[in-house]
Amino acid sequence: NDAQFFKQFKGGSHIWVESMGLTGDRLRGRTADCIFFDEVQDMLEGAISNSVRILNQAKYGKPGQGIQTFFGTPKKKGSTFHKMWNMSNQQYYHLGCEQCKGFFQLHTPDSEDWEQIWLHDFIVKCPDCGCEQDKRPAAERGKWVATRPLEECTMVGFHINQLYMPTISKESVIAEKPGIHPVNTERAYQN
Repeated sequence: NDAQFFKQFKGGSHIWVESMGLTGDRLRGRTADCIFFDEVQDMLEGAISNSVRILNQAKYGKPGQGIQTFFGTPKKKGSTFHKMWNMSNQQYYHLGCEQCKGFFQLHTPDSEDWEQIWLHDFIVKCPDCGCEQDKRPAAERGKWVATRPLEECTMVGFHINQLYMPTISKESVIAEKPGIHPVNTERAYQN
């Protein structure tokens, strides 16, 4: 029963991969426990709203709402995905310092602080104690830190920047900057 868009597992569980289209109508008439949306920044609010109706009888998550997970890159402020982020507890990933055992952000939105924290190659400097260390083990020691109490939010949100990727060096990021890279715009670089 396996296909590119459907996989059945032992015990009767299955995963179904489908596009919701422009309106979400493609999903009507189905029942699901969980729904995962990818590239939410390119979806219409109405399509998302119509699609989550398949969770009305979900066995997991909040009654009538099931489990809803959204992935994507908020390309601009004011977008649907940006509104969702603003309704979340806004968790950012922090690196763990090997020396002081504290936690620090490599990337802070709307800031270029990372250029002082990330020294070269894969070496970062803890802003608290000055310890220079490899960002990859620092990421292993890291943790998620929420900026808003969950009780005040309707969603749990996680933000991680590509700067944390273990295969990317500082020099490769700098090479993508507008003015250095032959075609990248500021928006393309930031996204």
